[in-house]
Amino acid sequence: MKHGRSAFFRKRKIRVDALFQISVEFMHRPLVSSRPTLKEKTMGSENKPPIPLPPPEQIGIVVEDMDRAIEHFGRVLGWGPFQIMESKMRGVIYRGKPTDCRIRMATCRSGNIEIELLQILEGETPHTEFLREKGEGVHHLRFRVNDMADALARFAKEGIEPVWHQNLPQYGISFAYLDTAATGGIMIELIEIKGVKP
Repeated sequence: MKHGRSAFFRKRKIRVDALFQISVEFMHRPLVSSRPTLKEKTMGSENKPPIPLPPPEQIGIVVEDMDRAIEHFGRVLGWGPFQIMESKMRGVIYRGKPTDCRIRMATCRSGNIEIELLQILEGETPHTEFLREKGEGVHHLRFRVNDMADALARFAKEGIEPVWHQNLPQYGISFAYLDTAATGGIMIELIEIKGVKP
């Protein structure tokens, strides 16, 4: 009987050792996934994008009530102090037609990013369109470019056209909002400031 019990435990120990060995081998086995990797999903790090842009320098947020928005973001996120200004813009091209508008803007810094709050007081702009369709929220990312004409030509090759743009040579500034909202939910703004590199 004693011999039988000893044989039983020896067999059981062999089974345990085998299971332990299998577990160790499984833990050290490289993971194999059927899901595509990030590199497979994207163009790959060795390829350059067709429209190279620097990191975004601004986040634009459309609001209905500037004072309420400033109070909210200051209290909840600690943004501020904000610099506030109003601007009367004339002859801005909006979906192919010159338009006038009056905008209230407030800006502050959050690290390397500028936060811009926008409230449209008069006129039709992409911001009023956004507000009607989606309500308040993040509207655009702004990128600075060296050559606006070249950047717009590159986007045009990808089927992306400006919806709101203006050239102000007297100030050395030109800007363009691009119709990228349909693909990413957020518009892209390009800005060129003569004499200032991105």
